[in-house]
Amino acid sequence: MLALHAVCLWVASPSNRWSDQQIRDYLQGQGLSSALTADDRSILALPRSTAHEKYLPQIGWRLENLWALAWVGGFDLKPDLRGQFEGPDLRRLVFEWLPGPGRLSQQSFQKAFTLRPTREVCQLEDLMYCAHNAVRSAQLGGATLPPDYDPVSEGGCIHERRHSLTWVLSPGVSWDRTDLNT
Repeated sequence: MLALHAVCLWVASPSNRWSDQQIRDYLQGQGLSSALTADDRSILALPRSTAHEKYLPQIGWRLENLWALAWVGGFDLKPDLRGQFEGPDLRRLVFEWLPGPGRLSQQSFQKAFTLRPTREVCQLEDLMYCAHNAVRSAQLGGATLPPDYDPVSEGGCIHERRHSLTWVLSPGVSWDRTDLNT
C-alpha cells in the first residue's frame, strides 16, 4: 500500500508539496522498493514531469486500489459500488492518513495500522466480486446494471477495488497474478 502511495505521489502530487528527492527517500527509507510492480518501477524511472504527463489519466485507477487497501488497514471510509474516489476523502487519505514523505515513519504507521477482521474483508470482496460479475455481464450485453450505472467508469472502479481486496485475501499471490475472473 505504501509503495503504491509513493507511485501515486510521483505521478499526481504537486512538486511543491513533495520534491522528487523526498518521494525517492520515502521509497528507500521505508524499504518499499521490493513491493513495486514492474509497471511501478517503469513509472518511477521516468522524470516526474513525464510520468505526470503520461500517467495522470490512469493514476485514478491506482487510487481506487489504494482506497481499498487503506480500508483493509483501518481507513474509515468503506469502498462502495458507485462513483470514483475523489474530492476531500481522497485528499484526506493521500495527504493525511497515509504517512507520506517526511511524515510518520513506516514503523509508527504500522503500529497505528489496524487490519479489519477477515470476515469484513471477505464480505466486501464478495460484494465487489458480484458487482464485477454484473459489470462484465453488462459489458457483454446483459441487462445487469441500473440504467444510470456507467459500466466503464464505475465498472472500472469496481474492478480496481476488487483487485485490491482479492489480492489481500490471496496469500502468496503477486499483485500481477491476482485472479480477477468472474
